[in-house]
Amino acid sequence: RNTNLEQLAGLMTTFESLHHWVNRANRLFKEGLFDGALQCADNALKADERQIGLWDLKAACLMKLKKWDEALSCYEKLSQLDPFRASIWSSHGECLNNLGRYEEAVASFQRAVSKDTFFAPPWFHQGNALLKLERFEEALAAFDRALSIDPGMLEAHKGKGDAYIRMGQTAEAEKCYQRAMKSDKPDFP
Repeated sequence: RNTNLEQLAGLMTTFESLHHWVNRANRLFKEGLFDGALQCADNALKADERQIGLWDLKAACLMKLKKWDEALSCYEKLSQLDPFRASIWSSHGECLNNLGRYEEAVASFQRAVSKDTFFAPPWFHQGNALLKLERFEEALAAFDRALSIDPGMLEAHKGKGDAYIRMGQTAEAEKCYQRAMKSDKPDFP
């Protein structure tokens, strides 16, 4: 009986510790203190490494800090814990994009859109990766799909303009850049 009480007390301490670190990590992240939020997320993960939200927060901190390799590792862990969430695969692809691994990034974005075809960010980011690969027609199609989901996405209009410029179609590029400047929506992150 004493052992059960000790186990319960240990669980309560772990829960309180986890709760403390999660709250602190979220607060620091909202304040833009990503190094501190990252440390708190790591402490919380020591209490329970199965927490998907914590891995997501840790990866987001690492992305804000531009630590792409480490963020990629977190998204790989997340893809094992929750393989059906489009946002995980989209962020995985963003990391690959930032590491210059464009073909792999395209594959991650395709995986993301296979999970949720109405989620605009992976279409947009796929367009950027395809631009880097000089696959301009495919990039235009990806940007168009992003815009069909979110017509006010400034950066997708700009991406289309960049593709048209690279294809030598300056009149089309100018139209896209004009649309990007007329949008009421703030810049896409």
